[in-house]
Amino acid sequence: MTIEDLYELAVNNLTNEHVMLDLGIVDNELATKIFAETGVDLTGFVISIDNYGIRHAIERHGNSKTEIPRGQVPLQKSDFYTAIEIVMEADNFRYDFRGKIDHSNLKESLVFDKIIADCHYFVSLEVRTVVKREKLSRLVFQTMYIKKIAAP
Repeated sequence: MTIEDLYELAVNNLTNEHVMLDLGIVDNELATKIFAETGVDLTGFVISIDNYGIRHAIERHGNSKTEIPRGQVPLQKSDFYTAIEIVMEADNFRYDFRGKIDHSNLKESLVFDKIIADCHYFVSLEVRTVVKREKLSRLVFQTMYIKKIAAP
């Protein structure tokens, strides 16, 4: 399955079927940078995207009527192809912690950003640390948005 296939599933199949696609593994260089700045150890974490994350991002940041007044660019299918590049080659990143949500576990996220051409891309990934041997710890795509950089 490709990101394009996953995108099509997310926007055209609105069932609760959950489909996840692994995009890569956090490399040692990135894991070292993140640990030095945030104290979060992501060594060996798998970077993943799922249909729920894509659907959420499109619903929140895909409408030109809401995004343009915010100074943002509505998400297009092709923007999801750059998500892994934004994470692996981020200009900056920051740790984002939220308390319990709906009586679930604490939610930790990292927000990665990168300037590409005249746009500032932001990708938020949830940190899912697993302690069971047969499961993988993951950084899972939560959302994405794009801010237009104003011309000087």
